[in-house]
Amino acid sequence: MLTAFWLLLATCLTGNVIGDSLNGTPASINYAMFSIVWGWFALLIGITSYFLEFIPLIVVIFWDTWATIFIFCAAVELAAKLGVHSCFNDDYLLNTNLIGGSSNLTKRCQELQASDAFLWFVFTCFVIITALNIRRATKMDILSSEASRIRGLAMSYV
Repeated sequence: MLTAFWLLLATCLTGNVIGDSLNGTPASINYAMFSIVWGWFALLIGITSYFLEFIPLIVVIFWDTWATIFIFCAAVELAAKLGVHSCFNDDYLLNTNLIGGSSNLTKRCQELQASDAFLWFVFTCFVIITALNIRRATKMDILSSEASRIRGLAMSYV
């Protein structure tokens, strides 16, 4: 549930940045939103898999792993392009292309910095979720290629 909270905050802030844009949004911000949406799908698939057994754990691990990678890339890209300076520095606001394109540059700067911070929290949550799911899968021998060969037919089928 903590992951959902951080995802919700990142979604709201990034969506507000996109909504307040005057001349379109840079690809970095669009990629951040794509990563957040992927994270929502991964989270919903993971939650659903705990209640419905027809979703294989390997599918959950696939979605979680890619969510972790996408969100990490988005967080690094936003941090690198923002440069994390003061949002009250006019020179910084005018010379950073992610911040331009809004009527209120300070607000957009603060929203992007907060969104990036929340992306790092989401990344941390997904690393933990992915590690726990991989651990659960190894305990169930799902990831082992030998497990399917060794099991063979059950005695009741022989």
